[in-house]
Amino acid sequence: MSLVQDHFDRVLRLDVERYLKGQGPRPVELASAPLLERWCVNLVYERIETASSVLFKDTMSLSGHVAKRPGLTDEVLVTMTILIWLDRNEKWARTKHLLYRLGSRSDVAG
Repeated sequence: MSLVQDHFDRVLRLDVERYLKGQGPRPVELASAPLLERWCVNLVYERIETASSVLFKDTMSLSGHVAKRPGLTDEVLVTMTILIWLDRNEKWARTKHLLYRLGSRSDVAG
């Protein structure tokens, strides 16, 4: 495992521990998070092949239009990695690698 992946895993673990205690992202984290507009939650069927079998795993992901993210033009359609946490008030979401502020929800199912 790389140092970068170790860092992402450690940050994710600390974030989830904080969320389980009823705490959300810190205000500075939320303020600097990219804004996701017209977002929806998707059910993704992941195929995992091993030496002796093929497994299928259901996971949830998040897709939408990212606005105001460095290096990207405004409102680029993206599908995120695995959805880890969705705020019950739909103000933010945490994927495996990044925190997003949530704007308007899509009226189309993912």
